[in-house]
Amino acid sequence: MHPLWSTEGDGVGQLSAVETWLLALAGVLANLALLIAIFLASNS
Repeated sequence: MHPLWSTEGDGVGQLSAVETWLLALAGVLANLALLIAIFLASNS
């Protein structure tokens, strides 16, 4: 299912946790970048 994590079924729960972390981090960074872009646009 996940080509990035090529394991033999070991540590599936850990990989799911890592993927959840990465998705959450990506979402936070995207929101932060959006806020910074709006802030810079309103300041110029």
